[in-house]
Amino acid sequence: NLTVTGGTTANDVVNAIYDGGTDIIKISAVETFNIQADATASLDLSNVTGLTRVNVDDDNTTAATTLTDLGDSIKVGLTTGTGGSSVVIDLLNKTATDNALTVELTSISGTADIDATDIETLTLDVKATSAMSLDGLSMTTASATSSLAVIGTGALTVSALHADVTTIDASGMSTGGSITQ
Repeated sequence: NLTVTGGTTANDVVNAIYDGGTDIIKISAVETFNIQADATASLDLSNVTGLTRVNVDDDNTTAATTLTDLGDSIKVGLTTGTGGSSVVIDLLNKTATDNALTVELTSISGTADIDATDIETLTLDVKATSAMSLDGLSMTTASATSSLAVIGTGALTVSALHADVTTIDASGMSTGGSITQ
């Protein structure tokens, strides 16, 4: 069990490689956590403080990365080098009724998958051409719905959008940005 404590600057970074299994992450005062997942990795983030961004990279292998107990206001970056990779996001405060999460699609090869439950507003910041399966964006309460906001300058193709997502707002996209469903 390793605990990493950052310094007093606002730009501390931890880089880690995971090749499977479940790990409890203990980080404080580190703003960016870069994850290279070479296989299925499950990361418990309940002991993390001060984090503002988690970057997940599949290292050109089909990988499934689970981020458990992700704190409020932490942005997720996703990079895939091969199709079929996924990120499963489980929020720490999932019982709130106004959960919002931003996922930046940095570079997506093939079709990647995002699974997340009980996020009322998911924002995808599309930096490059991306294809995403969003069949895992669900709500646990029967009548609850969620919305998808799309921003950025890349072209996004969405497949298998979950029925709980009832609104797609792409009004924040910049020149060159588009969405196809």
